[in-house]
Amino acid sequence: MLKVEFLNGKTGLIFGDLHRLDTPITEENLFKEVTTYFLKNIDKDKGLKEFTEKEIQAIKEGTILKGMSKTALWVSIGPASKENDWGSGGKQLIYGDRFYVYIKDGKVIDWQVMSK
Repeated sequence: MLKVEFLNGKTGLIFGDLHRLDTPITEENLFKEVTTYFLKNIDKDKGLKEFTEKEIQAIKEGTILKGMSKTALWVSIGPASKENDWGSGGKQLIYGDRFYVYIKDGKVIDWQVMSK
């Protein structure tokens, strides 16, 4: 059982058998594994009508693509650890210490991975 906060601010409980997951659950992979498990069979007929077919595919794969909404990005790879303003109303989302995603008008416009 997981307590979750939905994007609309409401909270709820999700029940499921985490033993069915493909990977043992650790603190580091909990979000990714649970999200992947619950989204495996999502399509337009089963909900998430706000997402495009390409966004749904990216969510299933845990990837991002240019033009995807900030909400789809969050569902696909999780929340950023930090968010900065980035010129002309854009946002820079920081994941960890090396991965940056750039958002403008609520859509992904680019991303980069910084080398160590």
